[in-house]
Amino acid sequence: MLLSPLWLLWLALRVEHWDVFGAPQQLLLPVGLLLSGFVVGIWTPLAVFFGDEAAPYERLSRTRNVAISQEPAT
Repeated sequence: MLLSPLWLLWLALRVEHWDVFGAPQQLLLPVGLLLSGFVVGIWTPLAVFFGDEAAPYERLSRTRNVAISQEPAT
């Protein structure tokens, strides 16, 4: 999820000829790039730094990233 803006940018740069009227599915690349850039660049930092809840990608995937520290062996 966090690398999706880079992946979509790479795909958009590989398109040789943009013809939105002939191939309307090409609009999915810039729209997806804007949406994923918003989620990764704005929504995630706001949720991480200003909220006690899980990050947006954790909410979407219904997972939780938890750090577990082990006690030192004696």
